[in-house]
Parts: sequence; structure tokens; C-alpha cells
Amino acid sequence: MVRRIFAGLVLLILAAGFAPAPKKKPPENKAADLQALQGVWEYGRTTKNGKKIRTTYIRQVKIERDMFTLQTIRNGQTSTGASYTIKLDTTKNPPQIDMESTAGKRRTKRLGIYELKGDTLRIRYIIVRTTAAKKGKLNNAETPPRPTSFTEGNGTLMTLTRVKP
Repeated sequence: MVRRIFAGLVLLILAAGFAPAPKKKPPENKAADLQALQGVWEYGRTTKNGKKIRTTYIRQVKIERDMFTLQTIRNGQTSTGASYTIKLDTTKNPPQIDMESTAGKRRTKRLGIYELKGDTLRIRYIIVRTTAAKKGKLNNAETPPRPTSFTEGNGTLMTLTRVKP
């Protein structure tokens, strides 16, 4: 009887020793990704809820440090639009990006995902909340979920191309 119990314990210990190791989390490379995003990006194609958005002027995004700034070029004149603070989460697949406005009467937050391949940057995001700058109150609108892919779902998909210096 003791032999059977001992043999069972030995088999249990051996089985536990050959169990697969837990998966390691991917290394967090926020700094590397944020560095790779730096520069000026030009809108290639933009869709909102699956429909293409057409523009008659050049639209650009400038990313410096942790700031995402929209720019418009009309007749050779550049004007700066809204600015957003960027937060990246590279532990998710696909990597996630949060963009929060930093000025104006209404502050907005966009939750999205991004993909950087060479000189092409794709960002799919949704606007999740709007706050009144003075009162700091949230609207009671239902928050849609963060996008999980670049091919399906609501939100805006921006395809940007790096502007060479």
C-alpha cells in the first residue's frame, strides 16, 4: 500500500515537472514604439464606420514626444488643429493607443489600436467620452468598445504615410 502511494506521488511530481511553462509576456517596448512614431505623417486613406472620408486639402499628423497634433495644409499654409497626449500599451495584441485632447472647451479621449509597418501607420479609434472643461463632468452616453481589428467594427481608421524630411 505504501509503495502504491509512493509511486503515485513520484508520478505526480514527474507529471508536474513536464508541464508546459507559462507563456512569457512580450517585452514592453513603449519607448521604442513611441520613438518610431516620431515625425510628420500624411493622411493616405481615412474611413469612418467603413465609409471613405474625402478631403480637398492635405491633412497631416505631427508626433513629437508624446503629443499627436493634427495639421492642415491649404494653399501652402499650414494650420495646427487639435493636440492629443499619447499613451501606448504594447503588451496588448494589437498594441493599443489612447489619445486625450489637451486644450479647448471640450476634452475628448480616443481609444484605439495601432500598427506600424515601415513608413505606414494605421490607427483605428473610437471617441469614448467628452467632458466639459470647466465642470469636468462626463456625458452619460454609452461608451463603445475599443476596436480590436483594423478590418471590422465602428470607429475611424486612419492610414498614414511618413513624410520624408
